[in-house]
Amino acid sequence: MKILGPALVDAYKTETEAAIYPRVILDKTVIDKMKETYSFNRLDSYRAVRFDGTIDSYLIMDSDDKLYIDYFARAGYYFEEEKLVSYYSTLRKQIINGLKYKSPRIKAKYSWMKNKFNNVPKALEQIDVKEELFYKRPDILKIKEQFKEI
Repeated sequence: MKILGPALVDAYKTETEAAIYPRVILDKTVIDKMKETYSFNRLDSYRAVRFDGTIDSYLIMDSDDKLYIDYFARAGYYFEEEKLVSYYSTLRKQIINGLKYKSPRIKAKYSWMKNKFNNVPKALEQIDVKEELFYKRPDILKIKEQFKEI
């Protein structure tokens, strides 16, 4: 993979054409290359466990088929207890304030965030069913019980 060749051109195109929403978009070829580079057959295979075990946990395919880092439902992987509750509370306030902007471009960004935020309880449930990661975690239960849509 060349960083200063086709990959840079693809990154530029993705950023200018698809970066409508506040998200970090990753090209699938980059992920595939990383998985190939950090494989179990290499001397640095200890990195493969961490990379393969974590990368898929916070990436999600958006409705426009762009792979992005999900900082909504996947926050439960990184924050626990009051930090997670505080994170969602702060995120909610920021989105509510952002929706007050008049600019159509800015409003579109915050509307996207609003939709992702409102989907958090359902997404947490799906993650838990699939991975049994949040099973009976008090902070997750609290978020589900006290969640307020925007």
